[in-house]
Amino acid sequence: MARTAKRYKKNTEKKIPGIPVCMAAIYARLSVDNDEKKSESIETQVTLIKEFIQKHNENPDKEYEIAVYDIYSDLGKTGTNFDRPGFERMMNDVRAGKINCILVKDFSRFGRNYIETGNYLEKILPFMKVRFISVCDNYDSFAPDAKNQELSMNIKNLVNDAYAKDISAKERAAKRIAQKNGEYVGSTAPYGYCVEKINGIYKLMVEPEAAKIVRRIFEEYASGDGIQSIIDRLFEDRVHRISDYNQYHHVYCQDGENLHQWGNSSIRAVLNRNNYYGDLVQRKYESRFQRGEKWCDILDQSQWIITPNAHEPIISRELFDKAQVRLKAAQQKATKTTVGWEEDERAFYNVFYCGDCKRKMCTRRYRGNVYYFCNAAWYRDERKCSHKSISEEKLQKIVRSELTRQFQLSGLRKKDMSAISSAVFLSKINEIQTEIRKLDADMERRSEKLAQAFMKVLVLLNAPQTIAHFLSENITSKVLFLFVLNLVMFLLGMVLDVGPAIMIFAPMLLPFARTMGIDAVHLGIIMTVNLAAGFVTPPFGMNLFVAAPLIQSRPMTVGKTALPLIAWYCVALMLITYIPAISLCLL
Repeated sequence: MARTAKRYKKNTEKKIPGIPVCMAAIYARLSVDNDEKKSESIETQVTLIKEFIQKHNENPDKEYEIAVYDIYSDLGKTGTNFDRPGFERMMNDVRAGKINCILVKDFSRFGRNYIETGNYLEKILPFMKVRFISVCDNYDSFAPDAKNQELSMNIKNLVNDAYAKDISAKERAAKRIAQKNGEYVGSTAPYGYCVEKINGIYKLMVEPEAAKIVRRIFEEYASGDGIQSIIDRLFEDRVHRISDYNQYHHVYCQDGENLHQWGNSSIRAVLNRNNYYGDLVQRKYESRFQRGEKWCDILDQSQWIITPNAHEPIISRELFDKAQVRLKAAQQKATKTTVGWEEDERAFYNVFYCGDCKRKMCTRRYRGNVYYFCNAAWYRDERKCSHKSISEEKLQKIVRSELTRQFQLSGLRKKDMSAISSAVFLSKINEIQTEIRKLDADMERRSEKLAQAFMKVLVLLNAPQTIAHFLSENITSKVLFLFVLNLVMFLLGMVLDVGPAIMIFAPMLLPFARTMGIDAVHLGIIMTVNLAAGFVTPPFGMNLFVAAPLIQSRPMTVGKTALPLIAWYCVALMLITYIPAISLCLL
């Protein structure tokens, strides 16, 4: 029996009685998997975290002890989403109650998607009472000062997100150049082809055995056979579906291998592949990642990158076109029963699963009614499920009846439920308002300390006299002075709070403003309005970073939404600046 390295054994024992033990998961991730030396970075991350745990456990004043439950890693997986085997295995253990602490090297190893990472760190993990520790960022979600680090954490996650988008944009540009040069840039070759490097660029080469299956599918469909008939014959001839072909690297099922039925979508994907008649057709889809969204956009044919006669064809163009005519006709027929769903027409679509095979139930229209059914009933392999169907109307009646029964058993009335919901809602609002007041007070104290420290530095550097001398030597016009004042205060508003900024710069600017005939109150109003405008101005306005997590959006998205308001703000600012009577009318 093979020995298990000690560092991978699950540690579940308390070392010191009386001290709480956190059952911890060490998580490491690396995007690159094609360089053996880079793969050592996973080991480096794990080692760094283990050293942190060791130092923590050796501290005699520790409040808790960390015991490593298991090590989870993802090699060659992007941080822009959370569809990673190692991460999912870790979260399954969290849900099972085996883990109550997660340790990572830094925030970027956990994830680079600003919204999703923030969702895990600020909502999901706190709700599940899971401690999160980022070693290199000195962040501990259960530490007393964790709330004070939230802004810093959000900024770091935003930077990680921006870095991933920058790399994505550069990779996309490089791929576009390669595609225009006739190079195949896909991760895997289309079924029926393999990829070979010829004269320095990757080309599609015909794989004879799989190419016969592609030709067969097109010929049978173009001759009038239905997709289900084609699927049935492929299963009878023991032809591997595409995903199994990529695993076993041969077309026909052999002894000891699992045979799965082809899917309807797989056959349609083959029939829609333009590459099979010899042209290299790429960029049919474009990722929404740059916009901070999932999935891809289907591009118009005019945006495709097509290289004619780039490789050996498997079928003729005439056969491909003939298949497309049938596909289009079938699609138009299916439109009447499968598309155009109303918002409330399928109330249970995303939550209704088959009780036998656990797959999500599919929907279709039949004689004006919506029915749920298990699509696995049409499988012929071991995944086959029993035939079952239920209408939307009948399902809603069952749910209403069960809800009514549960209310009766609990003794609750609808009025009681509304009262409970209102009480919970008001309690949550009060909690949030209290937290906001605490944060505002803390920010004010810190801003005052910052202002005082900055003032001391300016005095030591003789800044007031230097600025006054610069203004008197270079600015002789009142209009120019007001313009420069507006610009400087507007920019300062993006990075400084109103109070500290006025405390720092008002004493410097007031003497010179008086020599220009500007009233002190007028100067104060101009400074205040400018600083307030800077607070909501992209890309660095502080309020953008505060508002973004509250609405689960990005600072730049919030900033773009606020641009019309900022434009009107600037118009009002010009009026206040150059028509003093507006500001001084009440004096």
